[in-house]
Amino acid sequence: MTSGGHFDAVSVGTRIGPMRRSTGLAEWNRYAAINDEFMPMHMDDRAAQVAGMSAAFGQGNLQISYLHTLLRDWLNESGQISRLTARFLKPMFAGTVTVAASVAGVRSSAAKDEIDLDLTISDEDDIVLTVGSATVTVPASGSSRD
Repeated sequence: MTSGGHFDAVSVGTRIGPMRRSTGLAEWNRYAAINDEFMPMHMDDRAAQVAGMSAAFGQGNLQISYLHTLLRDWLNESGQISRLTARFLKPMFAGTVTVAASVAGVRSSAAKDEIDLDLTISDEDDIVLTVGSATVTVPASGSSRD
């Protein structure tokens, strides 16, 4: 991406991010309050252990919001997220997560460019927690984006 929200320099392999987020009980509680998603396994280690986990863990929807945040920040009001999918591989325990994307493909037309992205969320030990894909739509290369 070039400065000012322009996407002329985007090509396969272009990396987006990384974005880092602290995640733990405080963040999960705030997210739960916004979404009325108070599940004991996200708030209490004992409840998580009863559910077969080693400790309380973050909501899957919170991880999806992290992916959306990465993309919205990158788009900088110059485009829209057309599609986003995610697959959870491991639970998100307290710590720091890294959210990143890379361009998997670019399709251009006279009116718009569609950019396909591969998405990942990893923990502080570089263990991949979530993978996904997205397509974003931006004005066509060479058109005004401001």
